[in-house]
Amino acid sequence: MRRVFEVVLLSLVSGSVLAHSPVAGLNQFYNGLLHPLLVPTQLLVLLSLGLLLGQQKPADVRVAPLVIPTAAVVGLLVTLWVPVINVDVYLLAGATVVGLLVASKPSLRWHWCVIVGALLVLVIGIDSSQAELSGTTWLLSAAGTLIGICLLLLYAMGLATWCRSTALKGIGVRIVGSWITASAFLVFALSQISG
Repeated sequence: MRRVFEVVLLSLVSGSVLAHSPVAGLNQFYNGLLHPLLVPTQLLVLLSLGLLLGQQKPADVRVAPLVIPTAAVVGLLVTLWVPVINVDVYLLAGATVVGLLVASKPSLRWHWCVIVGALLVLVIGIDSSQAELSGTTWLLSAAGTLIGICLLLLYAMGLATWCRSTALKGIGVRIVGSWITASAFLVFALSQISG
């Protein structure tokens, strides 16, 4: 009986719970900057997408640095007018597919990489909604999130490009792609079982 009383008391005393709760002590910009790193589904998608873009020839993905941040801005702006949407299933499916592409390393036409990247980053922007923020605080958080998305993509692209020039010819990148695929697929399967 005492446990029931404690649970009821804690539920009455506890504050609000946020799906994408900020890190205490950081301002909105730095919380936005860390957001793609702290949300596992977004991290998996951005890593796999950066690795896929880095596996391609630099001339083939030259429009990616323009198109993908634009898609992120559009996704972040959508959150101003659309209520919070749960897109985790789409992000996990995207990470699974892109991870498979990284692992198999097919030769893709540049526009397919950019289109898939833009769609996934658009969904990441939508997933980064902060319904409790408005005005300047929302703008700071969105700017941080946009920079975090771009930095993660660029670092993953740089890693894949560097690995391509080593003696292993990118074998490590393909292994990481298979791990991303396995992780995303397992989380997707478990979410379907428990949900």
